[in-house]
Amino acid sequence: FSTALRDQHLTNSARFTKSKQQNDNNIKLTTPKVKALKTSKTASYIGKSSTEVLLDFGQPSATVGGASNIDWWLYNLNSQNYLKFGIDQYTKKVAAIFVIGSSPIQGKLKVGLTFKKLLRLTTLYANFKFNYREQAFQYELSETDLNQHPLISFKNGSYAVAYLKPKTKEVYALEYLNTDTLLKKNLYHLVAPVPLPAQYQGEVDWSQLQQMVPEDLLQLINAKRLQQNRTIISFDQNLTETASTVANKLAHNPQKWLKAKQARHLKNILSDNFNQRTGIFLRQSNLTKKQRK
Repeated sequence: FSTALRDQHLTNSARFTKSKQQNDNNIKLTTPKVKALKTSKTASYIGKSSTEVLLDFGQPSATVGGASNIDWWLYNLNSQNYLKFGIDQYTKKVAAIFVIGSSPIQGKLKVGLTFKKLLRLTTLYANFKFNYREQAFQYELSETDLNQHPLISFKNGSYAVAYLKPKTKEVYALEYLNTDTLLKKNLYHLVAPVPLPAQYQGEVDWSQLQQMVPEDLLQLINAKRLQQNRTIISFDQNLTETASTVANKLAHNPQKWLKAKQARHLKNILSDNFNQRTGIFLRQSNLTKKQRK
């Protein structure tokens, strides 16, 4: 999962250098009109009511009250078939689905699909035009995007992000999203003649997030490890508390520790403004000695 997170935040120059080094299985940018896939299985749940999810899957193993007005329902914990539904807090409808491993709701688009079979199933497009709140927008995907997390559309207006393994390009996770959640994710370059419409953002329960986000992240990591026949990692309370201490220091005085742009992003996040950025990633290679200490 660090691969998917890291690659979406590479600088343009780093992306260019990396894409030049990866010649095997790479695809080139295409610009034809997008042909959406027939809606079936997982994609069909986007827009369905939370009641239908309960009828088909039962009560979730755990719930996480997330940011951006979404509550996450977690299923199949402690297994390689991890599944979670993102339920919009206001409409009570499915806004997002995240799948790892096999699942009965997966159709032809599924985890474990090889890159060649993925290309037989659908064309990977570099340009996506769509309407949002009566305005037209367009995504432009780079070659890195297409080779690591391409975007796939369905006829019901939903989308899927297929996360690909760096070398084999095999699909190792799928994320289904409605247009609203896709825009909030801020994963691709957005071409827009006007700013995005303002979105109402409710208050975030930070105390619950501090407790549940580390546990949810651990579930994601362990599902991936189980797929690779590796032992799972246990929860470390001391490590979590140490991370919280660091986060609190950053929040108290971001200008002291972060670059100006990162400090602005952090202030927006702490003000419950997730429209432009949902996280800040600090890598050891980019930290000063003071920051590492």
